[in-house]
Amino acid sequence: MTLLEALLATVILAVVAVACLEGTHGAADLQHRAAAVNAALSRAESALEQAREPFAPPVNGVHAEGGAQVHRMGYTRFPDARVERVSVEVRDADGRLVRLTRLVEQRPGTVR
Repeated sequence: MTLLEALLATVILAVVAVACLEGTHGAADLQHRAAAVNAALSRAESALEQAREPFAPPVNGVHAEGGAQVHRMGYTRFPDARVERVSVEVRDADGRLVRLTRLVEQRPGTVR
């Protein structure tokens, strides 16, 4: 093996090592983002369930837990069908918005 071949093999090995390290870093970054979105989604689901409680007051605006934004919109599509759209918005640790929307049966006495 000549010196030129050894240098070429070293350069190729270094390029492969850098590519592997960048791939590992990208995978770790994606895992961190997924964990942040998962935590925000968990907070949004918790706020949504609290907003859907039958005896909870109708809430619009900032929810008490976790800074969740709760929005309600009551509407009827058919004369007998009363549903309410409850939307919850939560920011994750990186500042990205996570929005969760559900259609639920409208509570009695709720003003449309």
